[in-house]
Amino acid sequence: MSEEKNARVEEQHRVDDVVQEIKKREELIQSKSGGIKKSVIELRRDFWDDVRINLDEPEEAIETHASIKQQAELLSERERSHGQLHEQLKILRDLKDSP
Repeated sequence: MSEEKNARVEEQHRVDDVVQEIKKREELIQSKSGGIKKSVIELRRDFWDDVRINLDEPEEAIETHASIKQQAELLSERERSHGQLHEQLKILRDLKDSP
């Protein structure tokens, strides 16, 4: 085999390894994304069930506000995580086409 052909074969092996690694990472992210998406759906569905609204006393109104804020922050964090994973998947899919 010529030196140039050996170099091409080696490069093809590296490209194949990169594509395999991209596929593994893509599967891992899809798995994580599915779990987070399920969590977001459950949080949205149960949002108001997990919050007790009580405005009778000032202390109870403050507690209600804190509870709503905590639920909203949790939901926001999960949605942000899901969005980041979605962006990572998009990048990996682009990389897979041109490793």
